Amino acid sequence: KSPLLDSYPKRMKYIAETDSFMEKDCDSLSYVRNVTQPYGWIKKSGTPPCGHLDVILMTDKAYELGDEERVKIIGVFAGGTVIISWQEFSKTVQ
Repeated sequence: KSPLLDSYPKRMKYIAETDSFMEKDCDSLSYVRNVTQPYGWIKKSGTPPCGHLDVILMTDKAYELGDEERVKIIGVFAGGTVIISWQEFSKTVQ
């Protein structure tokens, strides 16, 4: 595992059966757009590639691929509308 100090250059695929990640051939959109914050999903919402809710963790803290963190959801984009929420969820950094 390597620290996620910047966006990872390649898109990663999560493999639930082995709880592991594999690098894909395509570039990471976060990397291409110079988004340095970690990207992941809300663990309780499902697991990729099945239905799940994606998140960008707004922090400068360094993470490793597969780390989990408790977070507070402060905004959700749904159909162009921002929905404010203050619930806590555990999320996984992707």
